[in-house]
Amino acid sequence: MQLLSIKDVVASTRLGRSTIYRRVGEGTFPPPLKLSEGCVRWDADHLQAWRDALPTAANSNDKLKEAA
Repeated sequence: MQLLSIKDVVASTRLGRSTIYRRVGEGTFPPPLKLSEGCVRWDADHLQAWRDALPTAANSNDKLKEAA
C-alpha cells in the first residue's frame, strides 16, 4: 500500500487542496486515512479506483448521443 500526502494528491489529481477536502465531505472523493493527530494520507489504490470510476469524455459523448 502506497500512502500519499495531500501535496501528492494535489499533484496527481490537479485538484486544489480545498476542493479535495470539500469533495471528501460530499462523499465524492476517497477519504484520507488518519494516521495520527494532524497526519492524514490517501491510499494510492483508492485514488486509482476513484479515477477509474470517473466518466471519460468519450463515454459522456456516447451517453449524450443516446439521449438525443
